Amino acid sequence: HGHARTLCRQLHRPVSVLWNPVDIDLYPFTPQKTSPPRLLSLNRIMATKGIHYFLQLCETLKMYGDVAGDDSTLVSDQAYVTNIKQRCAGSAYVQYHGLVNEETRIQLLRHAAATCCFKDGGYEEVFGLSAVESLATGTPVVCARSWGFEDIIEDGQSGFLCNALEEATQKVPAALKLNPEVCRARAKLFDIHPRSEALAVMLQHVVEGCRW
Repeated sequence: HGHARTLCRQLHRPVSVLWNPVDIDLYPFTPQKTSPPRLLSLNRIMATKGIHYFLQLCETLKMYGDVAGDDSTLVSDQAYVTNIKQRCAGSAYVQYHGLVNEETRIQLLRHAAATCCFKDGGYEEVFGLSAVESLATGTPVVCARSWGFEDIIEDGQSGFLCNALEEATQKVPAALKLNPEVCRARAKLFDIHPRSEALAVMLQHVVEGCRW
């Protein structure tokens, strides 16, 4: 909704919202997590995605963590990728995975105690697909307050929306106590079936002459 509000101001016309559909059945509900708990960063390895904040978080909390995400040549700032790899290699807490296959990605989501999503440089997350996927497995999300995450996360129920890294540091321990079933229930809001029905309704409105 944050993205729609911004477009509305720019275009001077109403802008409707359609959330991305996610087939949550692809993400098995896994209430029992790995012990000791591990945090997960599952984002493209870019500075705007705040991977460096995730490393700082793990080091501050002295918690184990995993960094996974696209680090291919599609990522223009390969110097940043190299820096993250080096920092992980020198860390006693964080393991670097980089670009992983679908099976590994799902396993990381299932067994993480919490998925952490940050941002930097004025970036706004329009949706936040990995957050929905995480919730589908029963894994809560601790994230920077951003457009997409505000739509997905029920603050204090399925995760926490944070205004600064210091706040995230305080919220992670609380996130580990959240109910996995509540997380899964929240993900169902974005399931492919209700989202496809919403898309069909919107397209019918377009056929009838609605501009959005």
